[in-house]
Amino acid sequence: MRTSIFIILAICISFASCEKVIDIPLDEAEQRIVVEGKMKDNEGDNYILLSKTGSVYDDSGFEKISGASVTVNDGTTTYTFPENELVAGRYELESFTTQPNKTYTLTVDLGDGQVLSSTSVTNDKPTIDELYFEPQKNFFADFDPTQPDTVYQVFYNFSDNGAQENYYRINAWINGERDETYYIFDDRLFNGENNIAPLWGAVIEAGDTVSVELVSSDEAYYTYLFTLANSSDGGPFSATPANPVSNIDGDAIGYFAAMTTDTMTIIIPE
Repeated sequence: MRTSIFIILAICISFASCEKVIDIPLDEAEQRIVVEGKMKDNEGDNYILLSKTGSVYDDSGFEKISGASVTVNDGTTTYTFPENELVAGRYELESFTTQPNKTYTLTVDLGDGQVLSSTSVTNDKPTIDELYFEPQKNFFADFDPTQPDTVYQVFYNFSDNGAQENYYRINAWINGERDETYYIFDDRLFNGENNIAPLWGAVIEAGDTVSVELVSSDEAYYTYLFTLANSSDGGPFSATPANPVSNIDGDAIGYFAAMTTDTMTIIIPE
C-alpha cells in the first residue's frame, strides 16, 4: 500500500482532505544528524532514534549513532534513556509515559562536545467518543470476482477541547497491520466542537478488526509533518523541495514530540 498523507487545512471544507505522496523526504546535501523522538502516554511506546543522513538516492540505510547520553526532563525529574543493546541508535525507557499539560525537554549529548536539545508540550488527553462503520459498494468487484461486493468505511468521532489549540494525528491498524496512510489536522475548523471524519485510505472488509489511535501533539510536531508532506515534491505551498521544519536545537534535523493519545477498536461483523 502506498504511503500517503492527508492534511486537513482551514481552506478545506468538512470531510475534505489534501493528499500528498511522500517521495523524497530530504534534500541532497551534506551528512546531517537526524533525531526522531516520540513520547506517548503508553508504556513501551517511547523512544529516541539517532542516525545520520545519507544520499536520498542511497537505499543502504542511515548510519545509526551509538554511545550518546539521552535524557528527558519533565520539569521535576530527569529520565535517562539507555541505548537498546540489540538496536543501535535506539534509546528507550519502557516505564516512561507522558502526562497531560507538561513541558518535556530532550537533551542529547553526543560525547564530542555537541549537544542537541528540544522542547515539546502536551495538551489534555483526547478521547475518542465513537467508532462506527458504513457499508459501501465495492466497484472493483465488477471487474474482479475475487473482490467482495461490499467494503466498509470506518468513521471516528471525538470532541475537541475548545480551551486549547489542538493538533491531531490519526493512526489506524487493520487486523493488526499498520495502515500506512497518515492523517494530520488542527482544530481551526471545529474548535470546541464535535468532529467526525472517515478513514479515507483504508480498505476494510467484513470481519476486519480496526483499531484507531487519536494523537494530540503540539504545533511543532504538526508543522514537521505538514512541511514533510510539502517538501517531498514542492507542493502547492512550497516553491522548491526543502527539508521539513525541525524543532531540534543544534546542528541536526528531525523532531521531538511529546503526545497524549486515546485508542478504540471496532470489529466489522461478517
